Amino acid sequence: MRSHNLKKIKDFYKVLLKTLRNVYSGVKTVLITASVNQFEEAATDAEVSIIHSRKVVHGGLPAKIYVIKL
Repeated sequence: MRSHNLKKIKDFYKVLLKTLRNVYSGVKTVLITASVNQFEEAATDAEVSIIHSRKVVHGGLPAKIYVIKL
C-alpha cells in the first residue's frame, strides 16, 4: 500500500499488526516498508516485538526490512 498520508499508513500498520498478532501469536514474520517511523510506532502500539531491522532501498525508496515476533 502506498500512501502519502502518514497517519493513514500508521493506522493501517497498527490494524495489520494487531490482526496478525491475534491470528498468529508467537510467529516470526518479515515485512518491508519505507514508512519506518510510522511502522515502528505502530509496532509499539500493537505490542509487536521488532527482532531485527536492516536498511535497504526498495523501488528507489530508502526502506527497512523488519523481522518481527507477533
